[in-house]
Amino acid sequence: MDFHTIYNKTSPKGFEILEDFRGQTTISYKTEGMIGTAIFFTVWLSIWTSGCFFMARSLWITPVTESWPLVLFSLPFFGAEIAVIVYLLWYFFGKTFYIFGEYDLTISKELFFWKKKSHFDKSDIKIVRQIKDGGESDSFNSWGLALEGNRNVIILSKQKFEKSFWLGKIISDWSGSNFIESEKKDYEII
Repeated sequence: MDFHTIYNKTSPKGFEILEDFRGQTTISYKTEGMIGTAIFFTVWLSIWTSGCFFMARSLWITPVTESWPLVLFSLPFFGAEIAVIVYLLWYFFGKTFYIFGEYDLTISKELFFWKKKSHFDKSDIKIVRQIKDGGESDSFNSWGLALEGNRNVIILSKQKFEKSFWLGKIISDWSGSNFIESEKKDYEII
């Protein structure tokens, strides 16, 4: 399948179609846009880090016998800060690669030197389903993409309708499986 001529002109923001020296097609995805989110998290994380710094300073200057309640109180804050930093690094610097082999689809999630790969045989993919995964309890409507067959997995989440539709069509065309599009309904909230 010639991805470049069929899909490259219509690729949504953040997606890029590449071809390696063996002629294997790869679609890379990286979060783009989101400047408002970046500003919010930068301010929020700066304030959080300042609070953690002052807690650490208090722990340093307080005698050990008196500081154990503060240690217990501060551990979740330090843990949460590390978790948020890792999430933000993934959010802004992580990449996902969809590698289309002759007989399998490999999905590789990468952040700097960390790499996680999942493989799906072409014949095992029975349905590519676009799913609505946001909008009911949060303020933004979003859609994801699931592969159904021997394994049922979500391979894309929290994206605009057009992004998950575009990638879903490519995977279903490549695998020869059915693509089930999610209904894009916006209801009035009363």
